[in-house]
Amino acid sequence: MWLSSPVVVSLSGFDGETFSGVFEVKGVNCDVEVVYFQRWSLGWSLRVELFEEGKSEVPVFSATAVRYVLPGGTETVELSAHPSLSPGRYYLRVESVGVQWTVHVVEWA
Repeated sequence: MWLSSPVVVSLSGFDGETFSGVFEVKGVNCDVEVVYFQRWSLGWSLRVELFEEGKSEVPVFSATAVRYVLPGGTETVELSAHPSLSPGRYYLRVESVGVQWTVHVVEWA
């Protein structure tokens, strides 16, 4: 039986800078996932940053999405890293150009 991982926060947007509200992470095992991606041009970019609430303006996690073309021509987009976070309160900032996206922060045991 598969255990489902709870989505801590979900954020969607396109072109520009988008911020989530503050959310709580209870454990150290988290993934940041691109769950929807539609590019509008060849010159696209998607950067995801996690900040700890009230601590600093320097992100505790930062990653740029990477595009892969699978055999058969199917395209997928993934982040280049996944964070290990201390329990606490965080928020996301996503900067994008030429793409529509949805990002989830998922906590797992």
